[in-house]
Amino acid sequence: MVRNNDNDLQQVLIPAPQQITQRTTPALERLIEDSLRGKPEAVAIGMGHVQAIDSYGLTWLINVQSRLQMQGVRTVIQDASVLVQDIFTATRLDGRFSMAYSAKVEARHAGT
Repeated sequence: MVRNNDNDLQQVLIPAPQQITQRTTPALERLIEDSLRGKPEAVAIGMGHVQAIDSYGLTWLINVQSRLQMQGVRTVIQDASVLVQDIFTATRLDGRFSMAYSAKVEARHAGT
C-alpha cells in the first residue's frame, strides 16, 4: 500500500458509510461531486468505519478514481479499516490507491 502523509496537499475528506454498496454509493457520489466545486488537488475517502464493501463498491471506487484522475484530482483512501486493508490486499487494489493515515490512526497501528 502506498502511504501518503502529504500535509501540503489541498484535499477534501469525504466520510464513507459503514457499507459501500450499490445502495450507498449514490450519496457518496453526490458528496464527491459537491467537493469538486472547490477544485481540490485530492479527494480523500475516509474509510475508517467501513465494515462491508461489495464488488459493486469496489468497481465504483475504481471508476471514481479514474474519473477524478482525468480531472487532475488524486483519490486517497484515508484511515482504512483493517477490513478495507484486507480487501484491497486480496484484490490487489492496494497498489492502485494511495493510502493515508492520520497521526491518531498511525499511533494505533504502531501499538502506542
